[in-house]
Amino acid sequence: MRHLLPVVLVVVALSAQAQQYGDYGGTMGVYFSDTEFTDETANLTTPPIFFEAYIVLTDAQIANVGAYELEITLSAPDALILQVHGPNGWLNFGDLEDHMAGYADPVLVDADGAAVLCTLECFYPGTDQVDVIMGGSSLESIPGWDGPVILEVPNFEILLVCHLSSGAVGHDDAVAWLNREVVAAESASWSQVKSLF
Repeated sequence: MRHLLPVVLVVVALSAQAQQYGDYGGTMGVYFSDTEFTDETANLTTPPIFFEAYIVLTDAQIANVGAYELEITLSAPDALILQVHGPNGWLNFGDLEDHMAGYADPVLVDADGAAVLCTLECFYPGTDQVDVIMGGSSLESIPGWDGPVILEVPNFEILLVCHLSSGAVGHDDAVAWLNREVVAAESASWSQVKSLF
């Protein structure tokens, strides 16, 4: 009996940590770098006509990704996604914008909690700002959730929701930009801060 108690405690602890259907799985965004995932790499200023963007899972709460669902929209009619490809036997059952994609071999999440899910080959000949908007796929595997969804291997029956890198939860929002004008914040002096009080 003495040896059974530690085993029971470990099983109870592991089951308490297990992901449940609809739990938070991480944050999804689009970046113009496949190695740095920051606010700076979510904005491509004066992009070349042809460029690459990457759909990335960050703050991952899982060890690997077996499949994902999302939709990408570019806000300008002349901004196009020409081709999409991904690692590890990536296969998309949707289209260029509406992804219902899986992998022959799961994509591993790195030590920083990030995984590049696919590469978007894009075209934009303009100079105006373009919003890259992300939301849920047309499949809507989790009723009422209009955001990205991921699956971890081997738990294919457990769908996890993803928030957006913009901070949005459960609805479409811009997660990256082309030619976004970034307004520099003026640093306040200590005298200016004290004058407020």
